[in-house]
Amino acid sequence: MATVSVQPKGKCWYTVISYKDENGKWRNKMQTTGLPIKGNKKRAEKVATERLAAFEEPVRADVEDPFLADYLKDWLNYMEGRVERTTYGGYASSVNCVLVPYFEPKKTRLKSFSLREAQTFYDELRKGWKSTEAYHDKALSCRFARGTGARCQNGDDSL
Repeated sequence: MATVSVQPKGKCWYTVISYKDENGKWRNKMQTTGLPIKGNKKRAEKVATERLAAFEEPVRADVEDPFLADYLKDWLNYMEGRVERTTYGGYASSVNCVLVPYFEPKKTRLKSFSLREAQTFYDELRKGWKSTEAYHDKALSCRFARGTGARCQNGDDSL
């Protein structure tokens, strides 16, 4: 959601529109109103309101299809306080120490995440791990895959 303000700069009023760009970073668009500072604040505010109404915010690519790692972090924040502390600790450990480090460099999108990718992740995970640790992380990753409606390319939902 973009916001607008007016600021005096030099001898004129300027409008400043603050918005988030395509990557979710805050940006400012500053334009002069051409109105002298003395006695024109209300006119400058009217110009600012008109400019905000005409301003089109950039569409963020990750709103509809976020990266899986970002989704996992958001989910973890959502779960905090909704489950027992020990359960949350297990989730946090899996997400922060295993899932995010694996999926973040791959730039996997949530909508394209499939059960086949979950199986590949699990296969790589269990190399060198105790079977119980791998089992719990497999269960957590499968929970995310099924929760997003992901399916294997051959239609087989079993892992």
